Amino acid sequence: MKRYSVLVLFLLAILLTGEANADYVSDNLKITVRTGPGTDHKIITMLQAGQKIEVLKSSNGWSQIKLSENKLGWVLNRFLTSDEPCRHILTKLEKEYAELQQQALPQFEQNKRLKKENKELFTQLAEQTKRAGNLKNELDDIKQNRVYQWFLLGAGVLLLGFFLGFISRHRRQRSFT
Repeated sequence: MKRYSVLVLFLLAILLTGEANADYVSDNLKITVRTGPGTDHKIITMLQAGQKIEVLKSSNGWSQIKLSENKLGWVLNRFLTSDEPCRHILTKLEKEYAELQQQALPQFEQNKRLKKENKELFTQLAEQTKRAGNLKNELDDIKQNRVYQWFLLGAGVLLLGFFLGFISRHRRQRSFT
């Protein structure tokens, strides 16, 4: 019974470590795929940089990869990376950027229209401010003219009072004499 449990644990360990994971060919231009783990084995094909591959197992600096349905090969581990290649990331980002630009286009148009309206309103505000300043100056002039008119009217009443007083005094003195 103990043997069977050790055997089951051993098989589970092999299955879990032999799980295929996705890796990429690093940004080198091309790498060789060989029939076995070593430079003395025959070259089967060349892989392009950024090409996605399936790694089946790794040992002694080499990884066995799956090329097609029934074809396997070996590549050096130093040419593989689990990081997605920069050119793939760049392509995704360029696509995302183009989509965001399309989404932002209506906002750009609205912003342009609002800037134009803002400029027109600012011009109107400047004109109204200038007109208000002119009206204030006119009102100040009218107020000043009113003050002069009242001053002149008061002076006229005073002079008329002196004149009437002078005439009535002059008549009184004649009637007593």
